Amino acid sequence: MKRSAPSDSHGDDRGRQAPGRRRGDNLADPGVPRTTCVFKALCTESLTSVLLGSRAAIKEQIQQETGSKLVFSNKGDHFPRTELRVLGVFSEEARHILQA
Repeated sequence: MKRSAPSDSHGDDRGRQAPGRRRGDNLADPGVPRTTCVFKALCTESLTSVLLGSRAAIKEQIQQETGSKLVFSNKGDHFPRTELRVLGVFSEEARHILQA
C-alpha cells in the first residue's frame, strides 16, 4: 500500500498542485468559454427553464442568432445564500451579448 505524501502543518493540501498540472496552468472550468466579453446574471429556476426551453432548443436558437454562448450553472448549483442560478453570456463582441 502506497502512502500519500504528508500534508503541511495546517492538515490540508494548500499549495499543492493537482497531478499532471504545472504551476500557471489554467485551472478554470473547461466548460466556460474564454472570451473578451461576458455578462453574468442571476436567474430564478423558472426563468432558467424558459431560457433553456425543451431540450435546450431556445438556448441554441439564442446562441445561433446572436453569436454568443449561454452557460447556466447546473441544476441545484445556486449563487451563495440564494436559490438563484448563474447565467453567463459569453462573446468576443459586446454587441452580441446585448442581442442575446
